[in-house]
Parts: sequence; C-alpha cells; structure tokens
Amino acid sequence: MDIIKVATDYCKDKVKEYPQLSEEINDLYSLFRMEIEDDSTSWDNEWELLYSDVKNLIEEYNTNK
Repeated sequence: MDIIKVATDYCKDKVKEYPQLSEEINDLYSLFRMEIEDDSTSWDNEWELLYSDVKNLIEEYNTNK
C-alpha cells in the first residue's frame, strides 16, 4: 500500500473529525512530506511518527476539552 496515500487519507479524515486541529494536523503532514523527500529517510518510520503525533495531538485535545 502507498504510504503517502495512507498518510494523506488519515490526515484528511482526522481534519474532518477535528476541524479545530486542522492547522496542527496539516503542519505535521507537511513535515512528513518534507522528511520523506530525503532519500535516506525511512518512509515507514516517518509514517509511524506522523500517526503517533496526530494521535497524541487528538488525545491531548480530548483530555483538555
């Protein structure tokens, strides 16, 4: 499966679910895209970092509501 498509779809879904976090989620996604442009970077690792960062952002948001 294409990691970029998975990451894009994941972030789009989370932005729809949490529009108030759209700027932060989009910033994390932009960082992911920048990092994978570097040929020495593991795409799998960068996807795991993106997923984890977005998940933590949402958990923090839900905790502080």
